Amino acid sequence: MKLSASVICRLGFGMSLEGSKLEITYDEVIQGIMEVLGSFAAADFFPIIGKLIDRLTGLHGKCEKVFQAMDTFFDEAIKCHLDDESIKDDIIALLLKMERGEIGLGEFQLSRNHTKGILLTVKEILKTFDVDCCSRPHMTYGARLSYNRNDLGFSPYSKYWRELRKMTVVELYTAKRVKSFGHIRQEEVASFVEFIKHSASLEKHVNLNLKFMKLSTSVICRLGFGMNLEGSKLESTYYELIQGIMEVSGSFAAADFFPIFGGVIDRLTGLHGKCEKVFKTMDTFFDEAIQHHLDDESIKDDIIALLLRWNGERLDLENFNLLETIPKEFFL
Repeated sequence: MKLSASVICRLGFGMSLEGSKLEITYDEVIQGIMEVLGSFAAADFFPIIGKLIDRLTGLHGKCEKVFQAMDTFFDEAIKCHLDDESIKDDIIALLLKMERGEIGLGEFQLSRNHTKGILLTVKEILKTFDVDCCSRPHMTYGARLSYNRNDLGFSPYSKYWRELRKMTVVELYTAKRVKSFGHIRQEEVASFVEFIKHSASLEKHVNLNLKFMKLSTSVICRLGFGMNLEGSKLESTYYELIQGIMEVSGSFAAADFFPIFGGVIDRLTGLHGKCEKVFKTMDTFFDEAIQHHLDDESIKDDIIALLLRWNGERLDLENFNLLETIPKEFFL
């Protein structure tokens, strides 16, 4: 507890809490906050008479006492910071600059209460909810489309995520590998520019949104699957898939807000069925793309080749089979 308190205070207040006059106050405030938050609050369940019950049980008075102690702690910490002008690189310094208007925030202006509230939020993030804040919130259909949150973007913070990220950074996103793909980007951009020049000479209208999408698609597919998507049997499937993923991801998912009956609502609105249809299309697309790669042994320098090599080396990610799951998830 003292370790985390020291880290938070040095980050937030630019000072070491240990040995200072605020050390005892800090411990009392933390203990009081935990006791109040862990108590049964009648006011949350009985709006009419709950407050009276809380006053009789002493919870209301205890909450007010803790709030006063916390407010005093923040006042003293900020005053201590103001008295020592040598402290310049912590969070309070930034907040005080905002409060004085030295950092532009448009029409919004920070007050001292805002500063205290932000400091309390910083504590909650850095200490109480550190692990939770490292992960994205669970989204029902995002989880489905990411193979039960096994991709790099949606996977919760865990050993699996750390190993997957390590593999990605060390093997996929190295300067050497990015440079090796340079000729693909140059060829695709040159082809794009040539198409624009040709269309301009013929005075033809060009849908730039569609062309930019096709440009990025061509680069991604050549990098990932070692094939040119344009003209292949997978071209129409790919664009339908992208459109479907965007529609599902941008839809209101009742299951994310109403866990008990939200799934029923999503089935009635058709979102559940649409998500399943998109997932099956996506899974089939990846299967066909990987099979195309396996059938053509001349393709050796793309990302799938690297993933298949990992699979041959029997790399272990908490019992996940690389060939069955990881290749698909890397492209989401």
